Amino acid sequence: MVASPEGHLDSPTLHQSSADGLSVRIRRTDSYAFVTLQGDLDVRSTAMLTDKLRALETDEPDVIVLDLRELRFLDSTGIALTLQANARAREAGRRLVLIPGPPAVQRPFELAALESVLEFRADGERLEEELDAR
Repeated sequence: MVASPEGHLDSPTLHQSSADGLSVRIRRTDSYAFVTLQGDLDVRSTAMLTDKLRALETDEPDVIVLDLRELRFLDSTGIALTLQANARAREAGRRLVLIPGPPAVQRPFELAALESVLEFRADGERLEEELDAR
């Protein structure tokens, strides 16, 4: 990560890692982190993703975006992870925004009536443009 003399990131940084059926790509800027998930978010992969999110949170971004569009599967541990991340975000005064995944991934959120609890934005590209413009 390259920082300017004022401590701001000069350009977005990109990190990618994979474990247990989940690939995580993180695009980090000065004010937000865009986290793209690919594969399965389940009991095997939530610990890795939790570690990644907690590491991001130490940088104190204003917004963390979880892009679920490339997920194939999400179980109850993935739901719990998003609720815990959302609680930490609110406590820290930041936003956690989720870009909805395919129907099989969204269904658990709908069944648990979490679409009114969590912030979902279906317009992922527009959201990223808005965040870049800040």
